[in-house]
Amino acid sequence: MLFSIIIPILNRANYLPRLFASLSQIDAEGVEVLLVDNGSIDNSLHLCRDFQREQLLKGLSVQVLSQEKPSASSARNLGASAAKGQYLYFFDSDDEFDPHFLHDAQPLIGTADLLSAPTLMIFPDGSTKKRAMPRGHLLLGHLLAGSFSTQSYLIKRDFWENFGGWNENLRQWDDWELGVRLLLHHPVVNWLPATAYHRIYQHKESQTGAPLGQVLPFYQKALLEVEEQLLRSGRHKSERHALLSAVKAKALLLCGIAHRQGEKELANSLSEATLKWFSNPLIKGLFRSIYQYDRCGGRGTWRIYYLLCRLFLSVK
Repeated sequence: MLFSIIIPILNRANYLPRLFASLSQIDAEGVEVLLVDNGSIDNSLHLCRDFQREQLLKGLSVQVLSQEKPSASSARNLGASAAKGQYLYFFDSDDEFDPHFLHDAQPLIGTADLLSAPTLMIFPDGSTKKRAMPRGHLLLGHLLAGSFSTQSYLIKRDFWENFGGWNENLRQWDDWELGVRLLLHHPVVNWLPATAYHRIYQHKESQTGAPLGQVLPFYQKALLEVEEQLLRSGRHKSERHALLSAVKAKALLLCGIAHRQGEKELANSLSEATLKWFSNPLIKGLFRSIYQYDRCGGRGTWRIYYLLCRLFLSVK
């Protein structure tokens, strides 16, 4: 088996028909799909088993597993432990799989630890946005833009098994934290053609669509986890400082979202606490100005933070 697609599922009966229709069109061989139900109380598990039976006749290998421990990360870890593929791919149950993705990836495997490509984000108003994937400094770009999100890369099993799997203690940004761990170990990355694969839907039931005030503590936990990893990373002092500054910028991006959602008092108190980390008055003033620009709806804020971290903080 070459590719294993691992999908956690929790109460997604309304979205599974779209997902299954896209999976059934995959045009690559050597593919298995692992559907991991995480305690659904709707019709999701029944739909998964129906899909498994349908695909048995069509030649697509589908496993249906159940994970009682809550959290998508625990479901993904169970799926990874049962997978047989040389490369693992983690997907979400409310999104739409690009049928050509694995076919396009196969010629680029070689010695790659990660095969990466952008995804297309679909917003509730119908607008779309290609997820950014800056390549100048992969880790810095991921810290600010979340380049290596759940659906953005295939990972070689041999490389995956060195990192202990998904962090089951995180409820938000678990894919962001995992991406940091992977990139800290200098993977060989091959890039698929410069197009956007898959359709990633943002909606009120998705993790990324929840109001920030409800989930902010979970984001903060991920930020602290990543800070600790960077401090232990052994990177050169100047680069480590730049990467930690990017984490602070990521926190300010959250504050900007909270401010625009009407949580102004919360956003301002958290932003002031974050800005205290910067000891250089010039850098602190620049980050403060960018935050003020962002909270008013300024565009491209993460890119400005990215440039600052490279230009002012000596990231090569």
